[in-house]
Amino acid sequence: METVFIGAVVAAFGGALFVTGWEFFFSTDAKARRRLRKAAAGTIAEAHDGEVVKLVGTLHYVDRAPSIAPMSKRSCAAYELQVEEKQSSGRSSSWVTVLSDKSCAAFWIEDASGKAFVDAVAPRVVVTMDAHRKSGFLNDAPRELERLLASHGLSSEGWVFNKTLRYSEGVLEEGEAVAVLGRCHWELDPDPTASGVGYRDRPQRLVIRAPEPAEMLVTDEVRLL
Repeated sequence: METVFIGAVVAAFGGALFVTGWEFFFSTDAKARRRLRKAAAGTIAEAHDGEVVKLVGTLHYVDRAPSIAPMSKRSCAAYELQVEEKQSSGRSSSWVTVLSDKSCAAFWIEDASGKAFVDAVAPRVVVTMDAHRKSGFLNDAPRELERLLASHGLSSEGWVFNKTLRYSEGVLEEGEAVAVLGRCHWELDPDPTASGVGYRDRPQRLVIRAPEPAEMLVTDEVRLL
């Protein structure tokens, strides 16, 4: 039955639309969104050691802004940049990703009950793309974007005319509301100024890491918080 339905979709709407729909439902980001949406949010103070939990709170940098977003030059803990080129085949055309650049550093997340250290090693970041630019025919790419493309062995220029490109970028910034899905670990706090519950207690902090073998998930999409 499923095969018949898929065949009908392809026949009715064409292969390109089918591929787009497939990517929408089954891409890694789509799967991450479904996991984040289904997970119930807990609190930092009530997190249990070894538990996989979703925490929602305010992002804070560990020391100072660890990254600079390549297109908008915004200070951030994480960014994602995507560059797509409009490519034509016969009478149809589609947007093809030619560059995907991501970076994420460790950060703090704070809710009403406390603060946790997010050890963000290669997490899956689902970020709101809120900066957009285009370049193409009679619209040269700005110098900073041309330099960015060149650093990845790409160019906005074609054989005769400029390529039709669109650029999308999103960041995770200081003070922004984020959700993190990962495994909890209560560890001794290396900060010598931290205090425990009692005067004899050794101070501890909550650390969130990837729930191996799965990825840590981080997002600022409002509907997923």
